[in-house]
Amino acid sequence: MGYGPGWETLLISLPGHRFDEFAAETHENLPPRASAAVGAACVAALVMPWRICAAWAAAAIALETWGWFASRRQHRRLPATLGQRASFLAYIFALTAVWFALALLFWRTGTLDGAVCAAIIWISMIGFGQTFGSRSVLAFALCGVGPAMGVLAVTLFDPTYAGLRRGPIMGVMALGLGFAVSGARQTLCAARRHEETRKALVESEAEQRVLAGRAEAAAAAKADFLANMTHELRTPLNAIVGFAGVLQESAELSERDARHAKLIAEASETLLVVVNDVLDFSKLESGALELDSQPFDPFAVVRSVAMLAANQATARGLTLEVRSEGESGRLSGDGARLRQVVLNLISNALKFTSEGGVVVTVEQRAADGGRRALRIAVSDTGIGVAPSQREAIFERFNQGDASISRRFGGAGLGLAICRRIVDLMGGRMGVESAVGRGSTFWFELELPAAPDEAGTHAAADAQELDRPVRLLLVEDIDVNRELVRVMLAPFDISVETAGNGAEAIEALRRASYDIVLMDVQMPVMDGLTATRHIRALPARRRIPIIAMTANVLPEQVQRCLEAGMDGHLGKPIRPAALLETIARWTSPAEPARERAAG
Repeated sequence: MGYGPGWETLLISLPGHRFDEFAAETHENLPPRASAAVGAACVAALVMPWRICAAWAAAAIALETWGWFASRRQHRRLPATLGQRASFLAYIFALTAVWFALALLFWRTGTLDGAVCAAIIWISMIGFGQTFGSRSVLAFALCGVGPAMGVLAVTLFDPTYAGLRRGPIMGVMALGLGFAVSGARQTLCAARRHEETRKALVESEAEQRVLAGRAEAAAAAKADFLANMTHELRTPLNAIVGFAGVLQESAELSERDARHAKLIAEASETLLVVVNDVLDFSKLESGALELDSQPFDPFAVVRSVAMLAANQATARGLTLEVRSEGESGRLSGDGARLRQVVLNLISNALKFTSEGGVVVTVEQRAADGGRRALRIAVSDTGIGVAPSQREAIFERFNQGDASISRRFGGAGLGLAICRRIVDLMGGRMGVESAVGRGSTFWFELELPAAPDEAGTHAAADAQELDRPVRLLLVEDIDVNRELVRVMLAPFDISVETAGNGAEAIEALRRASYDIVLMDVQMPVMDGLTATRHIRALPARRRIPIIAMTANVLPEQVQRCLEAGMDGHLGKPIRPAALLETIARWTSPAEPARERAAG
């Protein structure tokens, strides 16, 4: 079948008129149309010969069968060919003509009931065209405008009703056609606006996916940067903090050199606090900080923090006192994070106080539902906080004013982290202060009461080594290897070293050790890969392997454990923590560990 250039252009452009969608809906409505055709033929038989009605019904059913085949690909949402579109277009022409012919047959009976039936069919056809006008302008033209023009022509030129006043009829029909065109136009405009809105929504969703992807990429880049910077800062700090501590314990230094060593230690501790604050704040910002609820004694936590800060208080000529008020007892919550908040508040109080002292008050009382209200307040006799600055100091990178930052240092993150942690615990935090007379920083929490356990053991402090220990230190940086040797020199611990994971595997194949301290980021072979290889060695499968690394983010610690390591020791290394780890994992009382025999 051939088509001229005009027809081909029309058929190709039909999808742009949503004609394929019109075809699909026409296919779906075939059964009710066929039923309507049978019903119309039965009604027509009441006013005209039955043979004519039967012939019309047969023609209508044949057309619907043709239409079913002409529109089935569009109904299945399959691409339609030019031939299929041409077939469906011809079907619509024929179907419109058949129904128009039925109305014309009613009209030509010359009876009032025939004229009424004809008018009803014509109006229905115009309404049908208006309904599908939102699908296709072409559909409205074929099914609505075409029949309407035919009606006008019939009423104007057909002589059946010779005495009929055609003027009013023509006017009303023209008015009806105008209403139909207007309605179809409004429907089509609404359909177009709906389509434009749908497309805009699709584009917006696509843009949101792109932005979400960029946000995820930025978050991943931030996490990578944070992990790298944390590692790179902690690695040199390990040596600075460690050797400064060793120098402070030396009796061979002059008074001047001992003072210098003390200043180095204090400065390195300050820098470590800043690094830890940035790390904690980043985890809080990203929502990565999770609470670990365990039974703890709040008074014992505060007292242990005060013991840690006692040297700082003594060095500044200040007093540090811990008081308990109200009830006592164990609570269920994240004691480690509470310890972090208290330590920050005490450190701040000592830093901003030049004379007098600091008092820490722990108050506990009963609350509703088996919970307890805990209030911890840290009072000092320091510089105080102006009323205008009391809320600002809890914001990040804010210390009240620039003069405080220049005088006392710090990144201005400590109090922001404290408030975020308290908020995460469901509590609240505030300050009461007078300039020049001191401040009281407090926070309140409601936590579930935990049962008292008579035999509860706190985390072990540095334990005594009850036998010689042979240790393999896997570390690629010379200064870190030397630091561990110096820290462990006073004890009965034999330290052998390996510069990377591959050397560690070879060392373990040659000899046996009681424990392995394994760095993570190393050349040749990293610590995680080395640990997996060591766990595959039958004779060394049970040897304790402890990650000793500057990788301290939660996901980094988890990767160490998943690789087969038994514990994690973050850099900078504290001598007490190092000794406690070695003692715990080499103790014969450790039931879960079957150490390799030589």
